[in-house]
Amino acid sequence: FRSGSVALLWSAAPSLIGDIAATEALLSQTAVDTADTSCGGTAANNNVWGEGRLDIYAAIDQAPRGPSGTLSGTVTTASGGAALGGATITISDGTRTRTTSADSTGAYQNTLQVGSYTVTASMYGYQSSAATGVGINDGATTVQNFQLVTVPSHSLSGHVRDDQGAAVPKVKVTIVGTPLTPATTGADGSYSFPAVPDGEYDVKVDSTGCLAGQTLHVILNANATLDFA
Repeated sequence: FRSGSVALLWSAAPSLIGDIAATEALLSQTAVDTADTSCGGTAANNNVWGEGRLDIYAAIDQAPRGPSGTLSGTVTTASGGAALGGATITISDGTRTRTTSADSTGAYQNTLQVGSYTVTASMYGYQSSAATGVGINDGATTVQNFQLVTVPSHSLSGHVRDDQGAAVPKVKVTIVGTPLTPATTGADGSYSFPAVPDGEYDVKVDSTGCLAGQTLHVILNANATLDFA
């Protein structure tokens, strides 16, 4: 089925023939997420369905059919020029939107139909950067580099107590939707995240055998305290 999908995709978009990386990226980004974490992983990327169920119609719809060129570039930090591997690149022509990721060196590349695009680079902890009117010409390579500015960070800390005021130790505290490692409360119920990029977050405390979990919302723009009961 996968080989048939690749053959169909390449017949519709000959510019992808032999470009394994671009083909894989297109199939992955158009796949339908299928949650099954029974063998590990996440709802979006797990060891049962991988990136999800193939959607060859969506892949062909987003494929660079007709005259095409190449978009490439690097994503680095504005201060120091360090590579930002894993940064997300979003490419839109106003009708279709596709995404790709920078590799470990901060480099990215995508084959696109001739036209004009808005290209945005984003990564957790950094301000997004967008370039408009990025032109793709037939058979040519357009270079669009990005330098991302770090978002200010502040600490988030507090205590987890039960409804009687007693400390709840050894429970996990998670800042939802971020790559930050969850904190575990100490013997006095305290937890701490030393540096969290400014923004709005849901913060979740796991349930225990006797206590229900809890999720609170916080807007972080200075060192903050968030207590749970």
